[in-house]
Amino acid sequence: MFFFFQAEDGIRDLVRSRGLGDVYKRQTLSAGTAVSVLGYTDGWYSVSVNGARGWVGQQFVSNGAAKTGKVWSSYQTYMSEYPSSGPAASAPTSKPPVYDSNFISRVKGYILLQVQEHGEAWYVDPVSQERSYMRDGAVAYQMMRSYGLGITDADLNKLPKMNTTAEIINASSICASNSLANRLKGRILLQIQQHGEAYYVYPKNCRMIYLKDGAAAYEIMRYLGLGITNADLERVEVK
Repeated sequence: MFFFFQAEDGIRDLVRSRGLGDVYKRQTLSAGTAVSVLGYTDGWYSVSVNGARGWVGQQFVSNGAAKTGKVWSSYQTYMSEYPSSGPAASAPTSKPPVYDSNFISRVKGYILLQVQEHGEAWYVDPVSQERSYMRDGAVAYQMMRSYGLGITDADLNKLPKMNTTAEIINASSICASNSLANRLKGRILLQIQQHGEAYYVYPKNCRMIYLKDGAAAYEIMRYLGLGITNADLERVEVK
């Protein structure tokens, strides 16, 4: 069967498309090709095929297809409503994002790494429970300052400090035994009684590690990050 459409490719057909009242181009569709019927007028079905919209003579449409969709009294009426390219197929309704509070409670304070992309890093703030994109060391430094929580020397000394990423990732958890560390897990701490030195409390075991600068923060927090699929990442709201 023939499929007539207004597009850049195809064969101009001045004869078979005359019933449409315009010069259309022609492509051949194989028998059995599935089409979505958008409407009907003057013996022609307005259809969508693989994203392209056009017209198919009613004698070629089978499987009991009715004159579904909108019915126009004539081609001219159709074109008066859609003078450029005809009606667009109904766009799928986008679903609003669904944020999962239970899931967020498990990943808050972590750096999430998009394993299905290029390892992009996202920090989930434990307070707002929203994620922020940590593009590089410069952004990591800004995040240290914007998300940082001031802490006194006395309280800081209550948190075990690890010297290397290998040391902290292999250390046992103190979350159950150290209430202060458990409250601060996942937070970035700023030593306000000194020079604002920054520390990150690893949420897995509630131990902290020093973040010398933005570049160090970026490397350390990525190393301690969790791989995450795109689908799961969408469960956490973007700040």
